[in-house]
This record gives sequence, structure tokens and C-alpha cells, in this order.
Amino acid sequence: LSQITVPMLSGDDINALLILETNQEPRLNLLDLDWAQRLAEHAAIAIENAQLYEKLTAAARTKSEFMGFAAHELKNPLTSVKGYAQALNSSMAAAMGPEQIKNAALVILSNADRMQNIIDDLRDLARLDANQFDINQEATSMYSLVMDTLMTIQTQIDEKQQTVINEVAEDLPLVWVDPKRMIQVMTNFVSNAHKYSPPGATITISANVKPRYINEKGKLIGDVMHVIIADTGIGLSEEDLKRIFRENYFRSENELARQQKGTGLGMMIAKRLIEGHGGEVWVESELGKGSKFQFVIPLATEERMNASKEASEEPEPSGSD
Repeated sequence: LSQITVPMLSGDDINALLILETNQEPRLNLLDLDWAQRLAEHAAIAIENAQLYEKLTAAARTKSEFMGFAAHELKNPLTSVKGYAQALNSSMAAAMGPEQIKNAALVILSNADRMQNIIDDLRDLARLDANQFDINQEATSMYSLVMDTLMTIQTQIDEKQQTVINEVAEDLPLVWVDPKRMIQVMTNFVSNAHKYSPPGATITISANVKPRYINEKGKLIGDVMHVIIADTGIGLSEEDLKRIFRENYFRSENELARQQKGTGLGMMIAKRLIEGHGGEVWVESELGKGSKFQFVIPLATEERMNASKEASEEPEPSGSD
């Protein structure tokens, strides 16, 4: 048996291997090697072009999905705002009492807020996709992050007479996060638990330290904080569990879930932000019994804080004259 193996290169990277072998005479020789090398060069170019085409096609598909999603999500609140605004600006307004005018104004404000949230989510996702999202990590109290999160959503919790149990201890080690972005992550998860849980339900937030944490790829991250947001809501099906952190515009197939307003962008944004902090996220759920959204984020170790301090003290590169 004689064999020739030639790498198919894309720059310095090996895309594939071209293997020729035979157990017949004559044995493979230098002429065969030269032919195999020229074939591998042409094949490597073809493979690279095919991969580039796939990337461009995916980008175009993503842009098309983005535009379609934005148009669909903004249409309903915009229609509502336009309808009430026209009513207030027509002869109908004279027949409307103060309470009706107030209600019309509230509907307009509510839908304006909804459109603003949609635009903010779309902008965040676009910036994350383009790697233009700044994450400024600093030593931060996990307990303070939870309390600040609850302040932003307490009104909605109270409206459904739900209870949030905060089991996060005040004396936990500090975490290494961007406080603003981590509150955004926590708000997405708690808001999700509130939205898909019935009135009177309980939402529990807990956190604990996991030393020398190894992620799902087998890489040692180091000491992390493990955060859990548990609810007793409608839960997720097996199919939804596969999709929730993979699709930008995830919406559950569950009929009860579809009755809730929302873009479906929150989970993907939260995932990207957590990964941007060097953490990871996952969910455990059972349909009809609730969900546990969990993530890990790095602790504010002395090594991380010193590295950040050294980086901030490095002089700015000066331009040449």
C-alpha cells in the first residue's frame, strides 16, 4: 500500500486533507505528489469560496429576518398609537370625557414604551452581532445587583401579586462584571419569570460560589458565581429548550406563552452578555412546572483586578508626526 496525504490550506489553516492511496503497482511517486498538491490547491480555493458564499448567504438571511421581525413587531403598537392619536385630533375628541382622553393618552404612552423597548433590543442585538458592545468589568456585589434589578421590576411583580424570594447573601464574594449590563441580564431573566408565571406565583433568586469551574467545553474558567432564577410558571417543552438560546427571535410554540407580549430577543441578549463576561448560561425546565434559568459569571479575584488596573495604567500609544 502506498499513500500520499496533502493538506488543503486556507492561509495557515488546514481546511481538509486530500488522501490518495493504492495497493496496485506502480507505487505512488513524486509526479503523483506534484499532481496531488496542485489538485489540493484548487480544491482548497473551491472550499474557501463555498464557505465564504455560505457566510454571505447567512448574513443576507439574517438581515432579511431582522427587517421582517422589526416591521412585524413595530406594526401593532404603531397602529394603536396612530388610531388613538387620530381620535384625539378629530371631531370625536369633543365628545370624549376627561377619563376617556386620559385612557387614550395612557395607551399611546404604553405603546410608545413598547416600541422603545423593541428598538433598544434590536439595537443591542445588532451591536452584539458586530462585536461593538462595551463591557466594563469591575468588582461588584451580587446582592446589590439583585436589589437593583428588583427595583426596576417591582411594580410589575406587584401587579400580579407575585412574590420574589431573594436568597442571595449580602456577604458573598464580589463578582467581576459590568454592573449596568448584569442588571440588564438579571432584569431579562426575572421579567421572563414574572411574565410566564401566574398571579400569586413565587420567583426565587439564589447564588453560590463554585470554585475552579469547568465550562461545557472542558475549559477551566476559575472561581465563579452560580446564579439561579427559578419560577413556577408554564415551563418549556423539550423543543423550546433546544431553541431558546440558539435563535435570535425565539418565541415558544406554547399557546399560553404566545399570549404574552415580547420580542423574544431578551434571552439571546442575556446569553451574549453573559458570554461576553466570560460566563455561560443554561436552563432546566419542565412543561407546566416552571423553569430554572442559571448562569455563571467570574468572581472578582485579585488577579483579575490587578490585570485590569495594569491595563488602565498603560500609556496611550502616541501618533507619529
